[in-house]
Amino acid sequence: MSYNEFAKALKDFKINITEEEARAAFCEFDRDNSGRISIDEFIRGVRGQMNSFRADLVRKAFAILDKDGDGVIRVIISFY
Repeated sequence: MSYNEFAKALKDFKINITEEEARAAFCEFDRDNSGRISIDEFIRGVRGQMNSFRADLVRKAFAILDKDGDGVIRVIISFY
């Protein structure tokens, strides 16, 4: 995910941090300094190193949620 997607997710989930804190958090996740957070970087950032069983389970869940296979999970919220 890009920084803009990361910042939007923070806002969508009502995680109120400053722009500076958001950029610092993004940099912590983006271990390879690619400007994007991969699923592996996200998992390691959230949970630390995982054993192969847990990593495989998370990849399978991510693949189900990543409808078009582009490495991004999109959440659509509708209000009725």
